[in-house]
Amino acid sequence: MGLAGKSRKRLLQLATDKNVVDDAIDMIRSSYENLPGLEFQKVWLFQLLHRERFHVAPVAYRLSFGVWPRLPYTNRRILSLAAGLPASVTYNRYLEEKLLISKFPELASLPLDRNSNNTRPLLPSLNYRLKEKTINRFIKNIIYGNKIERRFWYNASDINQSDWIDLRKLFEKYRNSVPLIFSQNQLDELIPSPAKKITSANSIRETAGLKTLMMLTILLGCYLD
Repeated sequence: MGLAGKSRKRLLQLATDKNVVDDAIDMIRSSYENLPGLEFQKVWLFQLLHRERFHVAPVAYRLSFGVWPRLPYTNRRILSLAAGLPASVTYNRYLEEKLLISKFPELASLPLDRNSNNTRPLLPSLNYRLKEKTINRFIKNIIYGNKIERRFWYNASDINQSDWIDLRKLFEKYRNSVPLIFSQNQLDELIPSPAKKITSANSIRETAGLKTLMMLTILLGCYLD
């Protein structure tokens, strides 16, 4: 979800230590290899330490203003139990889906957001299955024929949509503020002006690093102002 290796090195080519990128990657690799447990457990722990705590915590913070959330992610007993589960029951949400179907069938019968065009419920009703064979198929043909993007997170993450364009315009104010940190040529190559469209095969994964780079540049620019 970040920048490709070559882009990172070219971006930081002005750094005093020419090995700064390789050293950082070695440090991350070492932190992974030193984690306890079997390989699949190390992957899970690494994900918790370096992504999920940043991904989930802001949501809990926002929810706390309306209602104090009781999150399983903060319950040490649940975390300990999850850490001991075999990969065969956690892979592809197997256990999660089975529990949802058996314990909460009404919830399992609702359309499921998989971040794809497939929103089929885990436990589709008879009415849904009938519609799926007739109306839904007709609607999908129209949608796919017109190439309408209905996936919420793909739309929200599109770096060319209006909200991200506003951020890119703010980035322009600080584009030239960090010449001692980033290579200006590489920065210009990675992030063109807001008037130019940034093409990507996946609007979530392939532009995540660019968004982080823009925010980092803006923060550094504000600090150095």
